[in-house]
Amino acid sequence: MKNNGAPFGGDTKLYEIANGGVTVRLTDAGAALVSFEKDGFDAVAGFKDGRDYLRSDSCMCVNVGRYAGRIAFGRFTLDGKEYDLSKNNGVHHIHGGFHGFGSRVWTLKDLTESRAVFSIFSEDGEDGYPADLTETVAYSLDEKGVLSVVTEAEASADTVINPTLHAYFNLGDDKASVLSHRLTVFASRYTPLDENLVWKGGFHPVEGTPFDFRTPKPVADAALSKGVEIVAAGGLDTAFALDKGAAFGPACVLTAENGRSLLIETDRPAAVVYSANFLDERGGKFGPLGRRSCIAIETEAFPNSVNVPSAPSTVLKKGEKYRAETRYTLSAPYQSYNERFKKLPLEKQRIVIEKDKDRRPDAWESDPADIIYEQRFKKEIDEYNIRRYGFTW
Repeated sequence: MKNNGAPFGGDTKLYEIANGGVTVRLTDAGAALVSFEKDGFDAVAGFKDGRDYLRSDSCMCVNVGRYAGRIAFGRFTLDGKEYDLSKNNGVHHIHGGFHGFGSRVWTLKDLTESRAVFSIFSEDGEDGYPADLTETVAYSLDEKGVLSVVTEAEASADTVINPTLHAYFNLGDDKASVLSHRLTVFASRYTPLDENLVWKGGFHPVEGTPFDFRTPKPVADAALSKGVEIVAAGGLDTAFALDKGAAFGPACVLTAENGRSLLIETDRPAAVVYSANFLDERGGKFGPLGRRSCIAIETEAFPNSVNVPSAPSTVLKKGEKYRAETRYTLSAPYQSYNERFKKLPLEKQRIVIEKDKDRRPDAWESDPADIIYEQRFKKEIDEYNIRRYGFTW
């Protein structure tokens, strides 16, 4: 693929970056993530034609803006002035409105072998939002194949902003369903929704609810449960308050039955998990995109936080720069160091146990985030093991 992009339907183009054994394809249509491949396996859902990203009702893998999630009744107040937004979700505003960034063609600003930068401009008053706004999204792959997505924005006056990459994933071999995928969310609280699927403030503990993903469990355990909020949303459509807060740290781990895993890390305070409850799209690159054929994990601020005074602020002031980063680490089917250790000859196990007397191999269990960490730093771990024990495994 040449650096000037390949035709991808209509006026849209397809671009490619690669590094660390990972290949990512992107389009200027919604600045969408088209593919995320490791060892020939593509982890994201999507389309074969760029135009389908622009008209997708599901915001399929596009960059959503100006504001992700619902804003109740399409209204908010900033600096004492009330703003009325376009209402594209019944009486509510969602994902930036009728001219949301996911439905527009972005401008490619920079492209190298391992990095691509897209930009978009939004005029004052567009869909009701105040201020001119310029936003960039930079996709980059490091030498370990970790995908970083950095969003930056500046405005001509005070405004509000909550962008996200609305990526959908399926790590299975047949791409049929994500219900058997095991999900971990590093969150002890979630945002309760009212009958309109709007958050009005406060957090509920996940303990004792279908939303408790603090340890891995199948998506189906929540998406098919009979909880009031689950039934109202048709499945998972939930903002989790990440335990890490505003610091950069782990948000989620998704693992398929085949052993493939995806680790998502972010500096955003929330992760919205959506189990594609009403997805019905044609033109999918793996066939029709049906209900629960994939799962969206969106790192962002809390939806409707503009109307919740206690929520972290989403105001972007004139002269300030918005910046957010999320990283995605995709693993091939993998057996952890702990699992491999248990298969070592007993004499080698004894060497390790003698040096680390507090280690109990029979009690070891691997956290999903630890497994991906092991893969990311396999060379360094192997070198340490050889120095300490005389061998690795």
